Amino acid sequence: MDKRYLISYYFNNYEIDTKYILDIIKIHKIDYTENSNGIFINISLLCESIINNIYENLDILIKGQIDNTDNKELCSDTSKQSFKDIPKQPDKIRYSSFDKLLLSYSRQSITI
Repeated sequence: MDKRYLISYYFNNYEIDTKYILDIIKIHKIDYTENSNGIFINISLLCESIINNIYENLDILIKGQIDNTDNKELCSDTSKQSFKDIPKQPDKIRYSSFDKLLLSYSRQSITI
């Protein structure tokens, strides 16, 4: 299974202490955006070594092997779960009416 997909799935479905992942982002000087919803990185543009590093840290977090002194309940419900147990699902894209209009235009053929 694709590591990028698993990383995205885990961040979208579970709450974890992200300080380890933020350390990776800072060490590798990865560009990110931040707003009131959190920090966003484009994982599709990251090299395999960084993806592997993030994946390994998340796998450790999932298994509950990192001692989280700030909030020990954060990974309690997923401490025995591994990435292999996560079902793969297609992404759901929510289109606005403007998006649908643009898509309909892109499907039309115009002859001149």
